[in-house]
Amino acid sequence: MKKGSDNTRRTHIVAVLLWFGLFSAAATVMFFTALITWLSELMHSSVAALSVVGALLAIAALVLYLTSVRSAVERLRDGAETIYSVARGARDIYNWVLDKYRFLSLLLTLLRRGKR
Repeated sequence: MKKGSDNTRRTHIVAVLLWFGLFSAAATVMFFTALITWLSELMHSSVAALSVVGALLAIAALVLYLTSVRSAVERLRDGAETIYSVARGARDIYNWVLDKYRFLSLLLTLLRRGKR
């Protein structure tokens, strides 16, 4: 009974999040449409209104990138570098063990030939 209840809760949460995303996107589109319409009436030019709103959005995106996204990207890059350094270390250890195995195999082969 609990298992079905958990699945129903998860489905409900996903549905609520999807509706939230849909309504948020619709509200954002409606807000910017109203803003551009108001500015175009104020400026008597749709192109100028679109340019102003586009410039403001570009500045907002740049500020958002500089304040939060860049640090997240740097953390991801540092994590990737750590993974690569661990992989290089594992490869070096593997090659070291392989060299020792080859040396011991060659030594064993030479010892076997000497017994004959």
